[in-house]
Amino acid sequence: MSGPEVHTHIDEGLFRRLGLPEELIAGDRETYIRAVVRLAEDDAWRESLQAQLQENDPEQVLFTGHPEKFAAAVQVLWEASVSGREERAS
Repeated sequence: MSGPEVHTHIDEGLFRRLGLPEELIAGDRETYIRAVVRLAEDDAWRESLQAQLQENDPEQVLFTGHPEKFAAAVQVLWEASVSGREERAS
């Protein structure tokens, strides 16, 4: 269920990256309960989600990326921070 805590946003992002239906990203308690009940009772839906996850290769989707882009962004921020300090010191 999506909420104000950081972990809920992380879960939401993971579900989206995996291509899971929005129905599984509940915004409120009632939606969450409906999704849980459907997962428990609708065998075909649950099995289709399982097949979808297997096809999407969760390890590839979740643990592969472009760390060099993150490093470049951190470098730009660092350089801007240092540059700002030098300007204030002048």
